[in-house]
Amino acid sequence: MLSKTFISVDIEVVDKGITAIGVVRASVYKNGSFVIANRRSFYGKVDYDKSKLTDFWKENINKLESFQEKAVSQEKMAQQFENYISSEQNTNPNFILISDFSSFDIGLLNKLLESHGKKALRFRRITLDFFQDLDTTSFVSGVLFALDPKSAFEKGWEWDQYDKIFKKLGIKPNKKVEHDHEPVNDALKNLIDFLTLIERGVSKGIVVGKKRKREEENNVPKKKAKLV
Repeated sequence: MLSKTFISVDIEVVDKGITAIGVVRASVYKNGSFVIANRRSFYGKVDYDKSKLTDFWKENINKLESFQEKAVSQEKMAQQFENYISSEQNTNPNFILISDFSSFDIGLLNKLLESHGKKALRFRRITLDFFQDLDTTSFVSGVLFALDPKSAFEKGWEWDQYDKIFKKLGIKPNKKVEHDHEPVNDALKNLIDFLTLIERGVSKGIVVGKKRKREEENNVPKKKAKLV
């Protein structure tokens, strides 16, 4: 029986304009298994000056140029993305939208949609109530903090945090998809890592968390702390 539907989204941005969008859906079942489907990429034309590009894009100029070769107008990209979201709502009206940086990704997608007369993502297309979205970086940081508070505050990318958690819990990560700045691949990697953590990691994490809590309770100072 189907339990949840997640849609993972990722974008690439040049000079405040979205040059590429990647989306992918996962249908998650109550036994913990999931099915990946409906991977799509959308590319939009952006104006940029090569001499003023960020270091990231200067180092990945071939990637940017490949995006632009496949690009349509920003208005048409907005319509393509709107069509995807509307189609998904027809069959999965309660899907949860996930991103590894939702305030950035969803914020700029809202700007793209609204600037071309579309509804922002916070509104569902059918029922007109609000979307449920989830920032996976915040979620993963919380799980890592429960396992190893010190490690959770070390500098690193989200996929580093996934790797730390999987290593601590003895989980073999899925290495078939890598983070390569192709948005549909990045969206897929985030989605698979997130679902792997839910399926095999969170239950283990809860056990470890309870163990630590018991250890902390056994080491509580007998004297109450004084407020100063």
